[in-house]
Amino acid sequence: MIAFIIRRLIFMVPTLFVVIAVTFMLMHAAPGGPFDREQQLTPEAEAELNIHYGLNKPLVSQFTQYLGGVLHGDFGPSFRYKEYSVRDLIGQGLPVSAQLGIQALMLALIFGISIGLYAGYNRNKFSDSIIMGFAMIGIAVPNFVVAPMLALVFAVWLHWLPVSGLDAPGAMILPTISLVLPQIAAVARLTRGSVIEVLQQNYIRTARAKAMPTHVILLRHALKPSLMPIVSYLGPAAANLLTGSVVIEVIFGLPGIGRYFVQGALNRDYTLVLGVIIVYATLLIVLNLLADLIYSWLDPRLRMS
Repeated sequence: MIAFIIRRLIFMVPTLFVVIAVTFMLMHAAPGGPFDREQQLTPEAEAELNIHYGLNKPLVSQFTQYLGGVLHGDFGPSFRYKEYSVRDLIGQGLPVSAQLGIQALMLALIFGISIGLYAGYNRNKFSDSIIMGFAMIGIAVPNFVVAPMLALVFAVWLHWLPVSGLDAPGAMILPTISLVLPQIAAVARLTRGSVIEVLQQNYIRTARAKAMPTHVILLRHALKPSLMPIVSYLGPAAANLLTGSVVIEVIFGLPGIGRYFVQGALNRDYTLVLGVIIVYATLLIVLNLLADLIYSWLDPRLRMS
């Protein structure tokens, strides 16, 4: 197991290198530059800024210099937010995105697995059809539709919750609900399908023949093997949730890294976009490794192999 973890961590280095290199080249290949929106800049002033930030150098030199800074934990200065470095912006935005993502992840696991267990045990019954119908709606309707509707009803019409920012009480409720609804639906559908398959196994029939209570069969015998496909899904899903949803943060005005990513892309803030992508890629790799470790705990056969 330790050798497996070491191998995955070693492979993490070239993976991050490829991600950084591809993103760096794509950002610089896009039309425009970080100072194009500065209306008052003269060509001479823009040239001085390019020299100051090293943008006048060849791409290979810029990439080598940037990569050297990343190896020392320096993501460079932000071209748009000149009083902050990229590390400062990520340090400010990541806790907000992480809080939003952790809340959504916990709710998705609790409600999604519970609903999926119930629907799988009551397969093809009326309650199963109703649950899966709502789950399909939750998957089909994107969160950029759900979020404005929730804000309109609960913030504008009813005045129960704030519509944006973090200062007012309950400011994270609407963003969390908007972010978690599709995840609950996806986890519920995965759990239902897995439970249906597990309940057909011989050891489940044996437990039923012994007249074990339903909750014992589900929680003690069926739940653990039913979580296998959910663990596979939650690797990239958790990374997406923990880094925050771009749409949700923009709609509700949350200062998370997803919002910084959008602003950086629009402003051609190369270093900010690269910094956010490095954080996202690192989380994705680490969480996928964690998912593989949980896999081995759920299925001893994988641990033996």
